[in-house]
Amino acid sequence: MSKASRTETGVEELLIDVDLPAATYVFAASIVLDNQTLTSTLIRGESQPAILRLSYVTRWSNKRHPNREFIYELEVPPDTWLVHGSRVARFEAEEGKEVVQSIRLVPLRLGICTLPKVHIRVATPDDDVILHTELKSQYQTVTVVDGTKGVTVAVGAGEQLGATTEVVHAVTG
Repeated sequence: MSKASRTETGVEELLIDVDLPAATYVFAASIVLDNQTLTSTLIRGESQPAILRLSYVTRWSNKRHPNREFIYELEVPPDTWLVHGSRVARFEAEEGKEVVQSIRLVPLRLGICTLPKVHIRVATPDDDVILHTELKSQYQTVTVVDGTKGVTVAVGAGEQLGATTEVVHAVTG
């Protein structure tokens, strides 16, 4: 049911009632790289330590639900990432307490890559459970560069002309 009204200042309001499903569990999930900086640069093919953080609340639900067992799954594009560790795993969680899982990510594709997504579901299917996951690192990106650590360049006219040659070694990354 909607209703329109005018406030004392002359502004018109339109109020619309909308039924929202009451989520039983609202999860917060994030993947955090161990050496994260504001501009993360990773080297293709090098294993990168990361932390998967999971926590939930039930305050969006009208009824209390016991702590239960859940399953997380990392959605990993096979052309972008390899995962050392469990891509799918069961975990037990208590409301308000964070579950921390160590993983390692290996970037495979050069360029700007988003971190893997996390999906969470109840371990024992239950039609009464509505689960929502807020993925905090969903749009976080890293830049993946080639594994070249340095370059050596010889600058000069060459010895055949009697000139000296200067060798410059530049370290990248």
